[in-house]
Amino acid sequence: LDTANPDVIVAEKNEVPDIDKQVQEDSDQSWGTENTAQIGDTVNFKTTIHAKKGAQGYVLHDAMSAGLTLNTNSIKVQAGGSNLAAGDYTVSTTGLNDGCDFEITFSQTYLDTITENTDIVVTYSAVLNEDAKIYSDPNTNKTKLNYGDSSTFETTEKETKTYSFSFDVIKTDGNKKLLTGAKFELYDAEKNGNKIALVDEGKGIYRVATSEEQTAENFTSAVMEAGKVTVKGLDANTTYWLEETKAPDGYNKLAERVEVAIQGENLSATLNNDNTEWVSGGVRVINKTGSLIPSTGGMGTTVLYIAGGVLVIAAGALLIFRKRMHMDK
Repeated sequence: LDTANPDVIVAEKNEVPDIDKQVQEDSDQSWGTENTAQIGDTVNFKTTIHAKKGAQGYVLHDAMSAGLTLNTNSIKVQAGGSNLAAGDYTVSTTGLNDGCDFEITFSQTYLDTITENTDIVVTYSAVLNEDAKIYSDPNTNKTKLNYGDSSTFETTEKETKTYSFSFDVIKTDGNKKLLTGAKFELYDAEKNGNKIALVDEGKGIYRVATSEEQTAENFTSAVMEAGKVTVKGLDANTTYWLEETKAPDGYNKLAERVEVAIQGENLSATLNNDNTEWVSGGVRVINKTGSLIPSTGGMGTTVLYIAGGVLVIAAGALLIFRKRMHMDK
């Protein structure tokens, strides 16, 4: 500058944009920074760009951890409740070298129309897949915005966390001794309901099957075989039900399903040093020997008891009748 005071300061008059990021909890449809999900569930996300007057070089970056699979057709971009025109932005899901699952580049023509604070809302979804991490590790979704001339600057990265859970099934007798040979299936209701399809990962670990696995040719849901097994990939704020389909040899099979309530933590079990007896935790299912005692209102052996009682009474009445006839004679 040709001036008597060359030490001047150039101040940027354009405001700095920011972003917010949220994920939806399916149990109550609320939005926040954390949620829980079962493997195979669709998880909804929302990123809000707080755009400012003089916007330049906006590029939104979004990266998901391995346990989340982006639904590319779900991406929607809106401002003021209306969809942006196709020419206002470009979505890229391939050829990205920065670890992102997708990027949205806004045209400068559109950015030049922003003359006041404007919220640009990007919504999209992903499926929790077979690579999902289990609590306390989260499945993350991270977002940041590049902006300015040549998209040089970037906002602070924002992140959401999606958690999935597990529980241990422990099969014992009444003395806490571990039993083998029991078989279980998992349901979403106490009566009837839907069976939760499972995949046997080996070494006593079972995982909720994805929709792709369930629709694959020759797929058969795994049957849990306890001992001690772990079931993973489950949603919190959810109640599951275990149905025993086979009891250990010499023991009685359970007449009803067993409730398993996932309340935001893993239900882990502890065994003794030689893994033969249950110590604490998990979902302990006890089998007993001997004849079954029917539940209240059930017929079971009660019918036999009643029939036997009737016969005893009838025999007594007949004996009394015969004695009176003999006395009359």
